[in-house]
Amino acid sequence: MGAASFGLTSGQLVLLAILQGITQGALFPLLISFLASKRTNHRWFKIYVIFTNVLSLSHTIIRVVEAFSSLEPTPRLLPFELSSIFVTCSTAAFTQAFFIYRCWRIFNRRTIFIVPFLIALLTALVSGALIGLFSAGAIPHTWHMIEIALATWAFSAFTLDFCMTLITIVYLYRLRANHNEHDSVFLTVWHVIWGSAMLPLCLMALVILDVYILPQSVLPSPLAAAMTEKFLLLSLMITLMGQGYVRRQLDQPRRSLSSNPIASQCVTGFVSEPVFASGSGAYELQTRSILGTTRSGYGSDTTGRDPDLEDPDKRYLSVAKPQIPEPGQPIQLHLS
Repeated sequence: MGAASFGLTSGQLVLLAILQGITQGALFPLLISFLASKRTNHRWFKIYVIFTNVLSLSHTIIRVVEAFSSLEPTPRLLPFELSSIFVTCSTAAFTQAFFIYRCWRIFNRRTIFIVPFLIALLTALVSGALIGLFSAGAIPHTWHMIEIALATWAFSAFTLDFCMTLITIVYLYRLRANHNEHDSVFLTVWHVIWGSAMLPLCLMALVILDVYILPQSVLPSPLAAAMTEKFLLLSLMITLMGQGYVRRQLDQPRRSLSSNPIASQCVTGFVSEPVFASGSGAYELQTRSILGTTRSGYGSDTTGRDPDLEDPDKRYLSVAKPQIPEPGQPIQLHLS
């Protein structure tokens, strides 16, 4: 088979269309779950997610039509190639904007720190578009120009994604040090971050290894590069689904505290012994912290003497109005 668009043969274009369709099939349930979830996301954010997924779907349709067109005796692929370049760059830009925005929030909305990310994104988009235009024959070029554009795209895209992932990991590591009581939540966050970030990173790393490190090519690099846009969007949707799960985990202790006053342990760090209700207010026999100090006002640290020595039965009969426990330090996770 002769060479087709983007340096791919007709068979590789068919394979690319199949891979795009499979990935799009994985994106559909994620989008439906996102829209059906009970979240307080702004309307414009939902429009953004829907629009990005529609762009990706249109890219899949273009790839399928392009694959069928490549099987014709005289294929006319230039319109599909140019459309694919535009849609691919647009989808990648919208997807990476989400992660750049997350880093901007991590940096306390300091724009100066995300300027390098914006430059790297612009560089990756321009070089990626040039690769497509060169391969389509829309712009006169030499093989050396293609090599320069490919190297610029591969390393700028990989560096951008790697740096944003690294910043998120460092942020979560430092945040976890101040919230040890949420270890299970942070474990879930780690899984979400790695599960979403590894897909595009591994794909870009494979392209770099195949083109610049391995002595012989083990995979069609243009085929892998053409799937990057889909993997970036898949990373975004996995992050959104994981964000909802993490929020439910963070809200679970508060729901259990409000519905169960006999909580054995809560996020504020106190262990409550049995309580009973009197009128409209709840009273407890004694509430102790996890360190063993009393919080009812009858401890030796408040009276200067041991109440058990004064009245042996007092510990069984005393009724003290519980003090409102000090609220735990709020935790904010910038996952979006």
